[in-house]
Amino acid sequence: MRKLKIDTYSCDSGELKDSLSIPLGLAKVVANIIPQNISSKFDENGEQLEALVNALKDTKTKGTLLEVEDKAGNERVVISVV
Repeated sequence: MRKLKIDTYSCDSGELKDSLSIPLGLAKVVANIIPQNISSKFDENGEQLEALVNALKDTKTKGTLLEVEDKAGNERVVISVV
């Protein structure tokens, strides 16, 4: 079964801090109920959110979808389909 995986790492050590896996089917259901214009509510991250939602809807999607680094919070978040 394919899954949407969200991993959080420490920027300093690269150590995995948290990991969450969601069945891809459930993630697609959630993506389908998100309003089309929701990305405008996220300011500079709206385009990333829209790209992520579109990738979830594509049945051929696999691998890393989005990687975000927060140097102030010392975290790197990786969202992927496995």
